[in-house]
Amino acid sequence: MCRAWHSEPHHGCRPSRPRRPRPGQGLATWLAVLTLALTLLADSTAAANAPMRSPQGPAQHVLLISVDGLRPDALKYAPRLSQLLGESAYDLAAKTVVPSVTLVAHASMLTGVGPDRHGITWNSYQPRRGYVRAPTALALARQAGLKAALFTSKEKLKHLAPPGSVDHLEVHLRAPALADAALAYLHQERPNLLVVHFQEVDGNGHLHGWLSPEYQQAVVVVDQAIGRLLDEVRSRSDERWAVIITADHGGHGRTHGTTQAEDILIPWIAWGAGIRPGRLQGVRVTDTAATALALLGVPVPSHMAGRPVFGPTAAARSASDGQAPVSRPAAAR
Repeated sequence: MCRAWHSEPHHGCRPSRPRRPRPGQGLATWLAVLTLALTLLADSTAAANAPMRSPQGPAQHVLLISVDGLRPDALKYAPRLSQLLGESAYDLAAKTVVPSVTLVAHASMLTGVGPDRHGITWNSYQPRRGYVRAPTALALARQAGLKAALFTSKEKLKHLAPPGSVDHLEVHLRAPALADAALAYLHQERPNLLVVHFQEVDGNGHLHGWLSPEYQQAVVVVDQAIGRLLDEVRSRSDERWAVIITADHGGHGRTHGTTQAEDILIPWIAWGAGIRPGRLQGVRVTDTAATALALLGVPVPSHMAGRPVFGPTAAARSASDGQAPVSRPAAAR
């Protein structure tokens, strides 16, 4: 906030006897006043040029992790995530959008709107088709003066990062390499919103079948990578972190994309600053973007179909949007 400096002379009581300044005292006083004025001017200029910051939310940083193709019933193969459930708020029957495919669902996850609003109707990397039409949580956080980064294992998610919408973007196919890159970035930067997307679970579902031994092993590998990220976040006791872990879709056989429960039901887990543990009901994939923004104290746009599950605006949003509010743990109501 800019601080004004006034140079008006003070017209208070004058001393009865003027004192003769000591040699050099006048110059020293003048230099002191000039130094103070320049310091205040510099502070004022820096404040004016600083990025606008939204009201402080309960979290300073949000880590959003998407496990591509993770069905809720596959969490039994993920020891770190299973352990986290006991400390988290969670909905193991959250719903994704239709069609339940990767690019469309991630667009809804990050924009808080359906395919008819965000414009992503394809599911492959096609650079000529451009970018998502609706602003993502990454872009909105950045507009609010926060730092946003995206780490993904599928190139097609570049469609969700228009130029200027993220501070950093990396693509790494395998979970260990992706976690390495995200951790290296965390050691150099302090992103306010960090999105990390793992693809192995989905890939093995297509190759070998959902819940096949290969699929289960992929869950284990991704779970280990997520555990490394969680360990890093937990170690930062001087920072307020919130973590959201979810999926874009499930799967059945060797495919997905239908309205079957195996395809549209996804896990949704939240842990950390601003989050009370307990079971949730009625969470949708579009609530993810709104929740991440609310936790950071960034205003949630009225055009979003999704609503915050947590954060300062959660209750007001769910009560005013005409939709049934998410059922929250009693302690969080």
